[in-house]
Amino acid sequence: SLLPPFQSSPWTYQAFANITITHCEFTEMGYAGLTIISWPTDGDLDANKYAYMYTTNVVLTDNVMWNAWTDETDSAGTTPEKAPGVILNRVWGMVAQRNTFIRMAGSGLWSTQTYDLVFSHNFVAYSRRVTDACTNHVDIQNDDSVFEYNIGYKNEGGFFESMGLSDNIVTRYCVSVDDGQEDYGDGERTHHANTVFL
Repeated sequence: SLLPPFQSSPWTYQAFANITITHCEFTEMGYAGLTIISWPTDGDLDANKYAYMYTTNVVLTDNVMWNAWTDETDSAGTTPEKAPGVILNRVWGMVAQRNTFIRMAGSGLWSTQTYDLVFSHNFVAYSRRVTDACTNHVDIQNDDSVFEYNIGYKNEGGFFESMGLSDNIVTRYCVSVDDGQEDYGDGERTHHANTVFL
């Protein structure tokens, strides 16, 4: 549900409110399964985060996203350029719980300039892309977010990635099994990273 259906401002192309996506399946996507973005017309990073409108109150629960690869990328033996489960930009207030992300070309959830995010009780496995293929992913300028009770299994980018300009990010009570970067992208690990993160 989208309420109100469309908002605009001089600073953003669009912003939405009250989006709920639950019990859906996304497969063989070739790109991100779900993209919620509001790109400002004057650049990605701003000194005042209150200067722009945001998509607000998003709920993403009990969904399955698997196999970002398509038949074409599989037959070519290539990885999609960018196909995380979810891409967020300028979202304020999101709960993502009990979702499953398997074989993404990127992280299960990738966020930038996102605030008040709760990413919990999710399963992320077999993500590939060398970088940006993590169990828990905090990109540029995210504040006041919690990553908890998530399970990562064999994600190439590792267990947790945090970029700059982010404050008050909590990662706790997660389990990581054999997450870690590969040297050649051939599925063979040069190290094993089995971690219970408390």
